[in-house]
Parts: sequence; structure tokens; C-alpha cells
Amino acid sequence: MAHMPWKDQFEAMAAGIEAEFLAMYQELATLVTEEEDAEAYQLAKFMGDHELAVMVASANLAAGTPDPIAPVVNLLQFPLSKPANYGSGPLWEAV
Repeated sequence: MAHMPWKDQFEAMAAGIEAEFLAMYQELATLVTEEEDAEAYQLAKFMGDHELAVMVASANLAAGTPDPIAPVVNLLQFPLSKPANYGSGPLWEAV
């Protein structure tokens, strides 16, 4: 994928996750119930939620969606805050 523009790379990542991995990771939460093993269930559910968040964030990045990685940030135990100068400066002006 190194030869592809970054937008195309993120589109390919989102499509690949949807086609190959999402269902497998989401299925993990069906293999154990919360009553059987609450910790294992929570971990299995998180894996499916994480894969979905990465897929959506990849699609968002390809589409130019504002705040594209919000689905991943929302899963963080200690969410990141935006710096005071977020969205300004020479790096942003070049985009």
C-alpha cells in the first residue's frame, strides 16, 4: 500500500477490516456470556468495539470527516484532550 495515496490507504484499510476482520472480532463476544466470565466477556466485547472503531475512523479519514478518529478516542480509558492550538499552525495550513 506504500505506493497508494494516504486517502486510498485508509479506504483500503476500512474495506479490509469490514470484509475480513470485523465479524470475527465481533463474534468473540458470542463465545462467552457475561454470566460465565464477566472479565472475558468484557474483553471480547471490547475487541469487537475496537475493530469497529478503527474501521469507522479509517473510513472517516478517507472521507475527510471532521474529528475522524473520535470513534477510537471514545474507547480510551483516559481520553485525550485537544491542545489549545488544535487545528492551527503551519502543519494545518499546508493541508
